[in-house]
Amino acid sequence: MHHLFGKLIHFVHVDAEGENDMEDFLRSKGWDVLTNPTPKSAGKLVPGEKCVVIRRVRREIDVETEPTVGTVLVEALLENTRLRFMDESEREEMSLRLIREKRINIASLISRLQKHDKSLVDLAGKEILVIISEL
Repeated sequence: MHHLFGKLIHFVHVDAEGENDMEDFLRSKGWDVLTNPTPKSAGKLVPGEKCVVIRRVRREIDVETEPTVGTVLVEALLENTRLRFMDESEREEMSLRLIREKRINIASLISRLQKHDKSLVDLAGKEILVIISEL
């Protein structure tokens, strides 16, 4: 996993009304921008310091609250499913390591995964079952 930091991709979530303005602003500042890329257009994604993916959100975002580690893990799973910006086994390993080493609310994590028709095994591979059985 040591080389993942060399594949930097920023993700910005905005409402539909702000998509074009955000894209124009970032491009004017020299960013390589992909807005709501599909698996087909993901080939245009060139990870780097100034690479950003804009995603439309359909829910209210509380800007005062930072996302939890669990939220970031689920978002990484969903984005990697769409864009394949990292090796899937590395993403699973990262998820597994963070679940082991960080305080993550597993119930909230499972709930968030279920909202997207995903499971803990989708997130962290079959080894997560061993960890869960040890709890």
